[in-house]
Amino acid sequence: MGRITLEEAVERMCGGRKSTETEEIPIHECIGRVLAEDFMAQIMQPPFPRSAMDGYAVRAEEIKGASKEHPVCLKVQGKVCAGDEPAILSEQGYAIRIMTGAPIPEGADCVVKQEETDYGEEVVNVFASAERNQNCCPTGEDFYTGEKLIEKGSVLNAYAVAVLAGNGMETVRVRKKLTVALISSGDELIQPGKPLSPGKIYDTNLFFLRARCIQLGCEVVLAETVGDREDEIQGEIKRALEKADLIITTGGVSVGQKDLIPEIVSQWENTEVIFHGVNIKPGMPTLFALMKGKPFLGLSGNPYSASAVFELMGVALIAKLQGKGSYAHQIRYAKLENGFSKARPCKRIVRGYYDGEKVVLSKFQKNGQVRAGIYSNCLAELEEGKECVPADAMVKIYLL
Repeated sequence: MGRITLEEAVERMCGGRKSTETEEIPIHECIGRVLAEDFMAQIMQPPFPRSAMDGYAVRAEEIKGASKEHPVCLKVQGKVCAGDEPAILSEQGYAIRIMTGAPIPEGADCVVKQEETDYGEEVVNVFASAERNQNCCPTGEDFYTGEKLIEKGSVLNAYAVAVLAGNGMETVRVRKKLTVALISSGDELIQPGKPLSPGKIYDTNLFFLRARCIQLGCEVVLAETVGDREDEIQGEIKRALEKADLIITTGGVSVGQKDLIPEIVSQWENTEVIFHGVNIKPGMPTLFALMKGKPFLGLSGNPYSASAVFELMGVALIAKLQGKGSYAHQIRYAKLENGFSKARPCKRIVRGYYDGEKVVLSKFQKNGQVRAGIYSNCLAELEEGKECVPADAMVKIYLL
């Protein structure tokens, strides 16, 4: 099985994958969840014409030409506040005191703001004219019944929650949270909090992946570090298959003596290896399989390789499984602020910072270096070649 391109890898991973099932949840719990169906407006908002400010509801014709020098004097018929039932302005020569949000009285066709009057309680002098519908919010100003307000696959934010509430919704149908199992393998790995003994390093991959999966709205149901022993790895994969929708491993996917993942996965019952090897660096040994119908993504144990491939491939897969409207990356083309001097036998992915115009490549690009990720907001794609990539070269970038 030969190496495939990054684009082929993403397509093979995501193509045809089913999204999680749906569930009905209270709207106060839906922030960050993925909408399972188009949401159509249930009512008109506002459901009645209302005042946009404090003032007086009048007939525009009656205050035509009003000014400070020549005010129009109207009798004040009464007052209407937000929450009151609509009043009726029935006679000529009258105004109704009105507050912001109150229904426009029947017979009135505009609101003159109180600053353009003498604030009269029984009789009011109006110092400015107004056009019909001025300072009025018409029925359906925000939306009409039946109008599509939120598209299926949208991640619900605070404004979406407000729109749902504004339609009187108590619940909403969303995709169930994607459950993810994370397994980090390597005899050299120990957990933070334990003494750092000779030959050991702290496991960063598990914590990076856990944090990113949570950020992406997943529920991490298993997160374990295992040694380079077949029985340990098999045991954790078995647990993962029982608990999770998606399994992600780091380490043990290459061709070394202790790279056990490919053989374990390929020999598992009801498993299909979709690809093993992507023509990029870092991330060349990446493996993807379907184990009992569940997606399995095997990443390199090198921290930068694991994080870069997760951003380029894992994030797209998660979006697809979550039922998001799009799993495509946000791609831009930009010039480099600084060049890249190394030869590239295959496509190279490097960390950088995009300021909206140019990309500054980080000086920390080695596989074991994690720190550059703190200040990087993109990954730049450098095509293969023996020559250096000069400053000002145009490159493709993936926004993080």
